Amino acid sequence: MKIAPDFLNALSRGDALAIQTELAQALAPSRAAWKVARLDDGDLISAPIVGNRLFESPGRLSQDIYGLGGIECELAFRIGHPLSATDKEWSRYNVLDAIDGVSVAVEICDSRWAVGFDTPRNAMLADLLANAALIVGPTETDWRSIAFEKINGRLIINGAIQREAAGRAGADLVDLVVLLANDLRNRGHALKVGDFIATGSYTGFHKASPGDRIVAEFGGLKSVFVVLE
Repeated sequence: MKIAPDFLNALSRGDALAIQTELAQALAPSRAAWKVARLDDGDLISAPIVGNRLFESPGRLSQDIYGLGGIECELAFRIGHPLSATDKEWSRYNVLDAIDGVSVAVEICDSRWAVGFDTPRNAMLADLLANAALIVGPTETDWRSIAFEKINGRLIINGAIQREAAGRAGADLVDLVVLLANDLRNRGHALKVGDFIATGSYTGFHKASPGDRIVAEFGGLKSVFVVLE
């Protein structure tokens, strides 16, 4: 989408969220997941992942899905009990009770702006935070003992390790879901049963190419496999 840089720079948060909603509805009528991040300045940003962009591992994606081929290896929680609209804020206890498992995930990133990934924050928010697809592995239901700040994440492409991270220092992934649940509550949204919550990359951002075979590994969790056709 060719848009003047001045327009992207001038996008307000309200305008970005309005565009995000319209874009998600244009892509698919249903939502299957969310992605969320808390930036260094404390800003919480999130975007829906629509139903036809959520895939189970092993996945094979065509180029009209993966686009520019950005790759991130993440962990995604699955919601087992709904966090619906309420007068009270959701507590950590509420969220822990609502989560029924965690999965390894590969997020595929693309940009619908002609300038690619180099866009201002609100422009990226409008563009579903650059989400093109999310591929999830089997859900581990015995997850509460996992030390998310220490678990090793690894991105393998065509058999070679591209990125490896020995955890995420200070990562409180459950707190991210608490923040998301309450932010969505304040905006009139809810987390429903079956929603996955992608919580950010352990291995940074990597660009893959057509034909690449991608594997995401996290400790003893079941890996995710993706082929870019």
